[in-house]
Amino acid sequence: MTSSQAGTARICGEQDCNEHTNRPDHPLCYPHYLASQAGHIDECQNHPGVYKPSEYDICRSCYSQRRQPAQSTRTPASHQPHDDSRGWNRQPMTQPSTDLPPAVVEAVERVRRNLERRESVNHESNTIQFLIIPILRGLGWNDDDPDQVIKEYKPAGRQRFRQSIAVDIALLKNGVPETFIEAKRLDREHTTEYDDQLAKYASHLDDGIAVLTNGRFWQVYAVANGEPKFRRTIDVADGSAESVARELDRVLGRASPTASTQRQTSREAVAKPPNPEAIAENLRQYREREARARHRPAYTIFSNDTIELIAAKRPIDLGQLGNIRGVGPGTLAVHGTAIIKIVRGEA
Repeated sequence: MTSSQAGTARICGEQDCNEHTNRPDHPLCYPHYLASQAGHIDECQNHPGVYKPSEYDICRSCYSQRRQPAQSTRTPASHQPHDDSRGWNRQPMTQPSTDLPPAVVEAVERVRRNLERRESVNHESNTIQFLIIPILRGLGWNDDDPDQVIKEYKPAGRQRFRQSIAVDIALLKNGVPETFIEAKRLDREHTTEYDDQLAKYASHLDDGIAVLTNGRFWQVYAVANGEPKFRRTIDVADGSAESVARELDRVLGRASPTASTQRQTSREAVAKPPNPEAIAENLRQYREREARARHRPAYTIFSNDTIELIAAKRPIDLGQLGNIRGVGPGTLAVHGTAIIKIVRGEA
């Protein structure tokens, strides 16, 4: 998400971040400032102002220059230096791969601009209009074709919960719904009620994909036999537009694999669905490890009440985490990234 003063703000110094800084005179945006305070990123030794992961001595640009072959002679394979860059010496892609529709990248960029608009925040229907529909169109879905996209879709033939439901958006292939999308306002925090609602909708899918999104965070669930299992969270505002577009296209693209292929891959690499009990237990274990490492009482890391609040509200970014009682700036800077990973089921 870009700053409202994008015309005057500088670009974040983290080498993979294209966001504007929150303060024009600061080299980093706020999330990467927290990462630097926690020791996850620091400056390149050769390029002051360029930040990279702390485990690397130099930035990607330095690796690229170091591995640049000589123009006059070719070094024999046996004399080539060992590549310790773990992929950092790869040249960045200048053109998107042919399998990625260019319209998807344009859609992601458009949605990032719309995230700053007040109209995108104040109503669920605006979330759909300004943040979701542009992505679907970029992915090849025609929202004017009822054989592809139906809004307020009402499944028929099942009364498992004995109440009529209406899914915000259903994506169909060959006339059969394979993806349900439930939209929420951009300014709404994630709650367990949303999960219960999504589970009701997913029960009307034999196999496919269920998505819970506020327009920025797309929480993707793989559905098998009507049961949703958490798969991943895609942040539209995080990383390059192309990388986000590729993730969205892989999951929701009009030309993405069929449901049977999706079902096979999702069962092979599905993440354990996050729930309040599991989150709370994982947070306690993390607190104990941190307390032992720092030779401090566990309650000084964060309290039991804070654990319960985090598990109940399940924040999915540092902004939401910082609004929880008991999470101060120090906790956010040192433990924020780890807590978010635990909540998302990534740790």
